[in-house]
Amino acid sequence: MFIVAFDFIALLYGEAWLPSSQFLRILIIYTTLRPLQDNAVNILLAMGKPQLTMRINVIQLVVLTILGLPFTLIWGAIGTSIAVVLAFGPGLAIAYYDITKIISFKPLSSIVPPMLVFLIVLAGYVVLNHLTHIGQAPLLQRFIAKSVYSFTAFFFLLFVLQPRVTQERFSYFISLIKQS
Repeated sequence: MFIVAFDFIALLYGEAWLPSSQFLRILIIYTTLRPLQDNAVNILLAMGKPQLTMRINVIQLVVLTILGLPFTLIWGAIGTSIAVVLAFGPGLAIAYYDITKIISFKPLSSIVPPMLVFLIVLAGYVVLNHLTHIGQAPLLQRFIAKSVYSFTAFFFLLFVLQPRVTQERFSYFISLIKQS
């Protein structure tokens, strides 16, 4: 969705709404980070460490307070959105650090491979965008081509980096579909 944001907005709402595609991209990052924080907070609460969750919130508040006003003054609403996303970083790092002190858990093994794959797919898209004329293709065709590339490249590379985990998650997903 991050890669096709501009085309998605143009397809659904028309070109007049293209400036909102930046918000969609930021929202995608936010909706990726939010469940990570929610999981961390739930784990800490379940482990009887509510004070650690408060520390996470305070850290995020401090970062947002420091970045929010300057980013908003410089970049407007996009700046505010970026500041909100950036406030997640230190809070998440502290949360998962606290969790690893309580239980045997390696968050980097769960977080880094998908992030690395995303960056590789994004870099591949930038290269393909410059080497091909995909930008001149009709909107629907461009949207489909970018979507197919993003989806297949992401899951293929994720499978290459983590074959067992990817296969287990795919099997679980299929079993959920069969149950419904």
